[in-house]
Amino acid sequence: MPYISDVKDEPEQSKYYIGFPKGLNVIQDRNLVNDKNLIEALNAELVVDGVSRRSGTTKVWDEGGASYVWGSAPYYKREVSGITRKFVRVANGKLQYLNGSVWSDVSAQAYTNGPTDFIQARNRLFTYNGIDNLTYFDGSSITTYATLTDPSAPTVTPQGTTGSTTYSYMVNAFDGTGETASSPAGTTSTGNATLDSTNYNRITWSAVSGAIGYNIWGRKATGFGHVYLATVYGAETFDDTGETDYPQVTSRLNPIFNSSGGIIAKFGCFSVGRQWVAGITEDTEYYPTRVGYSGTLDNIDAFVGGEYGGGWVEVSSQDGGEIVDLVPYRNGVLAFKTNGIYYVFFSSTGDISVQEVTRAHGGVSFKGAQAVDNDIVYVSQKDNKLQINAIGNQANYTGTELRTNDISVFIADDLQGANRTYLSKISTFYYNDKFGFTYPAGSGTENTQGYVLDTRFGSWVKWDGGPMKVSHYTIYDDGDDVKLYGGSNIDGYMVELFKNARNDSDEAFRTVIGTKFFNGRAFDVEKIWRNPTLWFKYILGGKITAEIWIDGTKKEGTATLSSSNAGAGAGADLAGSFLAGGMTSSTAETTPNADTPEELTGLFNSRSIGFYLIDEKINSNWLFMGLHLLWTPLIGKPLNQNFRVEVV
Repeated sequence: MPYISDVKDEPEQSKYYIGFPKGLNVIQDRNLVNDKNLIEALNAELVVDGVSRRSGTTKVWDEGGASYVWGSAPYYKREVSGITRKFVRVANGKLQYLNGSVWSDVSAQAYTNGPTDFIQARNRLFTYNGIDNLTYFDGSSITTYATLTDPSAPTVTPQGTTGSTTYSYMVNAFDGTGETASSPAGTTSTGNATLDSTNYNRITWSAVSGAIGYNIWGRKATGFGHVYLATVYGAETFDDTGETDYPQVTSRLNPIFNSSGGIIAKFGCFSVGRQWVAGITEDTEYYPTRVGYSGTLDNIDAFVGGEYGGGWVEVSSQDGGEIVDLVPYRNGVLAFKTNGIYYVFFSSTGDISVQEVTRAHGGVSFKGAQAVDNDIVYVSQKDNKLQINAIGNQANYTGTELRTNDISVFIADDLQGANRTYLSKISTFYYNDKFGFTYPAGSGTENTQGYVLDTRFGSWVKWDGGPMKVSHYTIYDDGDDVKLYGGSNIDGYMVELFKNARNDSDEAFRTVIGTKFFNGRAFDVEKIWRNPTLWFKYILGGKITAEIWIDGTKKEGTATLSSSNAGAGAGADLAGSFLAGGMTSSTAETTPNADTPEELTGLFNSRSIGFYLIDEKINSNWLFMGLHLLWTPLIGKPLNQNFRVEVV
């Protein structure tokens, strides 16, 4: 018996879809995503009423003879008379400052080209790159910490009654920043067995230029080697009169490296009145899990203990991970390791403590986190993909409990293509209510693309081009404006972001907006879609290509949209009925801020329909606010042959 169709004359359906505040959703089927999601949002920006093209970028000032900008920072010095502002950076092997519209070297001081971090403390801007000796910029010049010369072996001369007891001593010099390695041992074999104020050992040594004092180590063999005895200021002599006056301190061992030229670290931050640094190299040994902290006030550059108030702590020592970022948090810092996150802080008793937050994932780079309101938002690595998390206190947990939350679920499928070899280059910004990050994708070795979270909506879009081709981001307040800049990773320019013009240094970029594939909540029903209408607030400076997609993959056709259209279509309406043919052409002029409905004239036969808006014109812009769909369900019409299976 032949098949008889039961197609019904169903009433026409009509629905408006307004606004897209939920942004990207790439993990869910494109028919099932929320109506207010987008399946594509490249170089787009979410606004309250809809979605538009992202802001532009421009290369500013001269390149300063550089090919790469390794780091930049603002310098502010506030005084009664006003404020000194300087914008500085490291490029071309020099610390440079912005001098009008050009970059000028601060001095002839050379820096190793490589990722560079800055910490401002006590009106000094300290520079860290993990290689060079510590320096700071004071607004006009660079000060380099000179390394003291290791002392020579001291001379030991018994005083009073001598004997046959062997004593051994070492000396190390220190300045306000660190201390030298200990000298070779000076010994005597004629010391008195009992030392007192009459029978004692006099230790003398040659002065070390630049030293402000000396530490004395040694005495008889105790099983601890040479241990701390005393500190001497303003002299090069010490009398060891016995254990009563100078008890041996077995918990403090003599140093084996020279730190008097300042600590060498890769990066750090300023928190609770101190500098905190990581990526520390001592002598030639690298300490991947060590956090160093300075003293306070006048000892802000001293990372040694004792009266200087500094020190260090191992964070899950030598566990195969590495500290890659430090972020200020409460009474200390959050230490992001490649295999976990830890809170390093001063307890109520003044002791340094380490609290594990999570081992479920780790950090990526020293530019990988931003303070966003009351939380820290950061890029993490988990398994074989990137992930964006927020860390902070969470309701229903104890007040001191730190929790991490994945906020990148809807873009998770797109975060599996990062080049893991270059995760250390990932950089982030927080500006204009937006958290953004850039990373090297695929086989790339430099940052090229990334994602931007609009914190007002909690929604993502994808960016590439000018905003993402940078090594780092810096916010600088020049007194008139607060602007976001990036250090270019392809030439020596700085890149200003969030420009009103929609171009990247006078070159066009490509914007793509993709809506969900609407099926009227009936995935197995053929429909006739009639004259879909897209709603814009304005279309300025160019034309948009609108692609119509049916059933998810087939491109039905394209249309050119602008604020001045000549309309021609497949038919016309008469008394509520749709008639084929007959629509006359017309031109409708619109003002820039007026509503601009764009009707795509035509009949489209499919189970679902979706739209892509593509704009790669320079300086064009628009606000896409929603769409209106009219369709007639063909209830009872069988599916295409390739979807039908005979049951026997």
